Amino acid sequence: MDQALYNLLVASFDRDLSDEEQAALNQGLEKSEDLRREKIALQNLRKLTAAQSPEFAPFFAGRVMHKIDTLQTQPKEPALAKWLTKMFPKVALSGMAVIVLLIINTYFMEGSFSLDTLLGISEVAAEDADYFLMENF
Repeated sequence: MDQALYNLLVASFDRDLSDEEQAALNQGLEKSEDLRREKIALQNLRKLTAAQSPEFAPFFAGRVMHKIDTLQTQPKEPALAKWLTKMFPKVALSGMAVIVLLIINTYFMEGSFSLDTLLGISEVAAEDADYFLMENF
């Protein structure tokens, strides 16, 4: 079956064909048994669908309008804020685990939990005090 003839057949159900198109379709219907069967199938399908009418449940329009009003009045939470709220506990937990591991590592390497050890400052001589004070400011 020729696709162009099939397209003409389908179009003939929806609009009036020009004289040339109608002549080509009629000639195709005379020559092709498949095209005639397809025309009958399409006619039967149109009859079946024409007999049905879509029906909506009671108060359909009211329910739809209520849903639209509800969606418009709900505050929208930005996607980034929602993602950050969801991810913060996971990131905070892994961050705390890293900090605890670093403190344990420092204890085993230096042998104490003093503030100087945790900050990585070794014993400061008096002549080096100026250097450390100026470096931090």
